[in-house]
Amino acid sequence: MTQASHARSHGGQLLNVSLRYWRRWLVPLVGCTVLAGAYAFLRTPKWEASQTVLLRNEAVSTGDESLGRFRSIEDLQLTQETVLEVAQSHSVLKAVLEEAGLPATPEGIADLRDMVSIVPPDGAEFGKTELFYIKVKDKDPEAAKKLASLLGQHLQDGLQRLRTARTAGVIEELEKGVTLAQADLDEASRKLAAIESEVGGDLADLRMLDITATGDSDLRRQLSSVQDELRTAERELRANQETLDLLKEAQRDSGRLLAMPTDLLARHPGLAKLKDGLVAAQLKTAELMGLMTEHHPLVKAALEAEQQISRQLDAELVIAVRGAEVDYRLNAARVADLKKRQGELERRLNTLAALRTDYSTLAAQVKHRTQLLEQAERALATARTAEAAATNASQISLVDSPIVGNRPVGPGKSLILAAGFVAGAMLGGGLLLLSVDAAEFRPAPREIPMSTPSHNYVNDRLTSDAVMAAAWPFETVGRSRK
Repeated sequence: MTQASHARSHGGQLLNVSLRYWRRWLVPLVGCTVLAGAYAFLRTPKWEASQTVLLRNEAVSTGDESLGRFRSIEDLQLTQETVLEVAQSHSVLKAVLEEAGLPATPEGIADLRDMVSIVPPDGAEFGKTELFYIKVKDKDPEAAKKLASLLGQHLQDGLQRLRTARTAGVIEELEKGVTLAQADLDEASRKLAAIESEVGGDLADLRMLDITATGDSDLRRQLSSVQDELRTAERELRANQETLDLLKEAQRDSGRLLAMPTDLLARHPGLAKLKDGLVAAQLKTAELMGLMTEHHPLVKAALEAEQQISRQLDAELVIAVRGAEVDYRLNAARVADLKKRQGELERRLNTLAALRTDYSTLAAQVKHRTQLLEQAERALATARTAEAAATNASQISLVDSPIVGNRPVGPGKSLILAAGFVAGAMLGGGLLLLSVDAAEFRPAPREIPMSTPSHNYVNDRLTSDAVMAAAWPFETVGRSRK
């Protein structure tokens, strides 16, 4: 027997079993089809309205030329998650129901939340596009359109309230930060002003020391000039002392005058002339005494001239000593004054050096706290700008008006009815196969003519068993039952 004949035999046996137990498969089939038809004709179709929304970033948060653009995907995703939560929040949904004239009960809000969805455009991934849709389902297309429009408007209001509340908290915090920064700056400035008032006219030198400890300040230049003048005055004072000592010795011994250095006599030109005159007179007297006796009138005249020059020299020495004493006292007073000025300048420098560390610290604190205050004020100005933007502008833009589809969402009546028929057929067939013994599906064996060679009978029998095993795998289930 061929495989085709076996299949036809099994098909016929299956048909016979189906006709014999028709209630087992027909009742589920009809029941499921009737239920599907009833659901298809009695259910209320849902219409879906779609409102296109464009999301933008806060302009004050970018600070560059890309105003309104998100700096990263993470920022966009975070903002869209916030929009999604606000759209499904209790306050927004309640406001939509109240404006639509519907009962704003907890059950109504929960139902509306189930009917609302936010989806990205077709082919896009949520969180990677600034455009998305707000979709609302309702049994009335006009009601769905109205709810979608109201939801978009109240979503704008909800986001504005959220931004306002957030910026209000930020502004309050920043105002406290500005107040604290201003107080710290005022305290440091007051201490710095006290030090500056203490140093008075040396403030420029103190600031120069603050810049560099070895800087050339006016006070240092004054000290250096005074030190140079003091060294010069001390040299002159020593020279005056030496001159005065020599002149006094010359008073006691006129011969010491001849040994006085030329540069010392250059300060007293009268003494120098008298010294030269005295030397000339002494030479002339010695020359005459070598030719004549001491009683000779020429010798006497020469001696008289020499004595006259000596007296003039003594008188000039007295005048020179007085002048040297005056010079000495003046130079001594000048040296004392210069030393006093040097001490005063050194004291002032030491005072500035002692104040330099505190002054540098306070100056750095004032500078740092000024920067902190400027940063806090800039942040506060930015937050106030954001608050004004949240009050007057929305972070989302509604594109056009809501659009309702041409047909209700979900499967149609024909598709529901077909699905019910298929489900009933599968349920009935499964019930039939599970409730009927597998032996009833097996066709009756046919007798093999004796004239047929034994080997052909064996081959046909093996082929028949293989076809039955392949076509009716549940036969093993029937055998196991037996």
